Amino acid sequence: MRVVILAVFISAIAASGVSAQAPTGDVPAVCRPDATGIVNYQACVDAAPAGSPARMLALINLGSQAYMRQDYAEAVRLYDEAEPPGRAQIFSDASFHAYRADAYNHVGRTQEALANAHTAWLLLSNSPEVAPEIRAEEARAVFDPEVVYGLILPILKAGHDPNFAAALAAYSALPSGDWQSHANRAATLDTLGDQAGALRENTQAMAQQPDNPQILNTQCYVLAELNRGHEALPYCERVVQMAPDIAAVHDSYAVALAADRQCEAAQRERATARQLDPVSVEFQQPLNCRSR
Repeated sequence: MRVVILAVFISAIAASGVSAQAPTGDVPAVCRPDATGIVNYQACVDAAPAGSPARMLALINLGSQAYMRQDYAEAVRLYDEAEPPGRAQIFSDASFHAYRADAYNHVGRTQEALANAHTAWLLLSNSPEVAPEIRAEEARAVFDPEVVYGLILPILKAGHDPNFAAALAAYSALPSGDWQSHANRAATLDTLGDQAGALRENTQAMAQQPDNPQILNTQCYVLAELNRGHEALPYCERVVQMAPDIAAVHDSYAVALAADRQCEAAQRERATARQLDPVSVEFQQPLNCRSR
């Protein structure tokens, strides 16, 4: 089951930026932040020696930027280039490992997704399995843990990670905040199979943000999963108008149409989702639809 959280709509992800730390030491000047604190990561990749820490960090930042654009193929390519076979494992903050876990999960590389989700949990939980210097860096990192949990919990559950129960308990103990918090929790609960809880959280979010595309998309998807396709359709129809270039939006619409037994229209929407995002494995799956 796919995560309904749409990174393009989540202000918390956009605000957190990418996770890799700026390189220190003897590195090309272009790899250092400018007067405004910005690094031109592509210029750094072009200038830094192959295999250098500066180039590696620039690559994973570019990978995280591609992930936020939902370009999962490019994100995975850049992450792989940053950590080629035989190289020591990259550690950054929990948000980076969550992004990378979700990117790998989208393209069907489930074991690598699980490894990164597991690492993110170790960082979130301040586990002694992580080196003290990395844990110290994690303590200084700025990110939204609720978003990180939302990305890694479905992967931990699907991979039967023994830490799933502890991670779910830690997530459940987080204080619920504004509409964004309710919206993210709705998406996470849906992915974990709690559609009733997802609908409850999303309804609270919708009361505060009735025109938000993330919330409308989740409402459509959850109602469709509850076999309430006819109720779901108006929400998806609105989101398609608002975000026509987002694959997950068209896929939610496909699921809702299938739940309403409009099978030909559902297949067209699934095909559009595949065209917009040809690498996400979920969009390659057959739709369960019985015609009227």
